[in-house]
Parts: sequence; structure tokens; C-alpha cells
Amino acid sequence: MRAVLEDALACIHRPDETTCRWVRREAREAEEWLFSDDAHGIFSYVAVCAVLGLEPESIRPKHRRWSPSYPNTLWHSRAT
Repeated sequence: MRAVLEDALACIHRPDETTCRWVRREAREAEEWLFSDDAHGIFSYVAVCAVLGLEPESIRPKHRRWSPSYPNTLWHSRAT
């Protein structure tokens, strides 16, 4: 479960590879997973946090600013 969370965060934080379409798609998918409140499924973000003893809301704000879905961020400016 820890590896799933680490992989999602790594996908969101790949600033040097953002010209690749598949990297941007993975970042978008990881972001959707990270900000989903869906608790169904053993590998949902909420379930992963529960198993790891983490509070989902405490992690999200730290990663939102780097997200490719937020155009006014440093992450996005590196991609363009």
C-alpha cells in the first residue's frame, strides 16, 4: 500500500518529463486518485491512507500545488 501511494506521488511530481503525453496522463490519473473520496476498493486512496494510518486530507494540500490540473503552478509552468 505504501508503494501505491509513493508511486502516485511520484507520478504527480515528475516535472522534468512533462513533455511526454503518457507522463501527463499518469499525473492526471494519479491526481484523480489522490483527490477522490471514493472509499470502495482495497487500493482506493482513502483505503490506502486508512491502512497506513494517514489522514487523507493532511496529504492532499501538499500535492495540489504541483498538480498539472492547476495551470498557475510551478509544475505546470515547467511543462509548457
